[in-house]
Order: sequence, then C-alpha cells, then structure tokens
Amino acid sequence: MDGTRHFPSLLILSALCVLTTACAHHSEGTSVQTSNDIPAAVAATGAREIGGKMLTLIDSIRSKDDLTQAHIEQVTGLKLSTEPESVYLYGVRGTVADGWSYRLGATAGTGDSTDSLLFTFNHADDDSADMAPICDPDFSSYRTALQEKGFDAKEVPGDRGSTRFWEFSRDGVTVRIRTMGESRTRPEHACVSTISIRA
Repeated sequence: MDGTRHFPSLLILSALCVLTTACAHHSEGTSVQTSNDIPAAVAATGAREIGGKMLTLIDSIRSKDDLTQAHIEQVTGLKLSTEPESVYLYGVRGTVADGWSYRLGATAGTGDSTDSLLFTFNHADDDSADMAPICDPDFSSYRTALQEKGFDAKEVPGDRGSTRFWEFSRDGVTVRIRTMGESRTRPEHACVSTISIRA
C-alpha cells in the first residue's frame, strides 16, 4: 500500500506524470485540465461494474492496436468522446458514488496514435475522502485477477519503505497501479486510485 495517505494536488499531478507520458507531451503551452474541460458525465456506474470493465479491458489488450477508441468502446460498452482541447485524444468520465467519479482517457503517441490509457478515481471536493465507495474491487482483487490472467506482478518501492506503484506485465503490455489507503481508520486497506496501461 502507498505509504502516504493524502496527496496535495500538485503531488497527485506528479504521480500521474510517473504513470503516463501525458505530462511529457503536453507540459508546455497547455493548462491543467479542469472538470469544466471534461465532457459531461455518463450515467452513474458502480465501482464494482467499472472495475470489472477495466479488468476486462486490460485482459483484452495485446498490442497498440487494442488501444483504439473503437476497441475500448467495444470491450467496455462505454462511449468515448474525442477531446481536442485536452491532454487526451479521447475519453470518458462517469459518476460512481458519494462525490466520486472515474476518468478514462487515451494519451497521444506518435502522430495520432494512442500511446497509453490512463484511468483515475477522483473526488469532487476532498482529496482525502473515504475511498470505501470506490474500493470494491480493492487492490488485492485487481492483483489477484491480473495474476490469474497471466500478468507478472512487481512492487516498485518508494521512499521510507512505501510502495510507489505496482507494475504488472504480460507480452509487452505494462499496467501500473497506484494505491491509497481506504480511510484514516483503515489506512492499511489498499484501494486503486490510478491505472496506467501501455502496449
């Protein structure tokens, strides 16, 4: 589990830069994306349902050819929109529960091709909000499911004995998952906060 429970906004942005190349491609001349820049949310989706969609999507990716908008929509059933004014080529967001939402976006690679996918859980008002509403499946469930699908798991250490993120790899596909403790009272229960997928 990540050794730090609460992240200031800039630290969260830095963490996302570790997991995706979006910052490298768009750090100059582009403002940070705000909630107003994101397409209208789709219908509410439970954490278990969106978690299942993400695991199905990850298992379906075998090469860069599977990072397309059409493939993601076919596998997940989510409708993605193009986003010419943001760091994403296309993406989707949706509400979950108790102020929580999810965000799935595709970042640019060479030309118009997709370089990676980035999935995040976000809270509307509080970075330190209780993550219980979006912690089913929890990180342990993700890890078990990915290992059962043939992914090798590696813990990437951070500072002072913490975990920076977990990396899962299979046949050229790399998945990085960052976790946070569920709440102040259950900091030991690891919940998924960010997933990066590259092929």
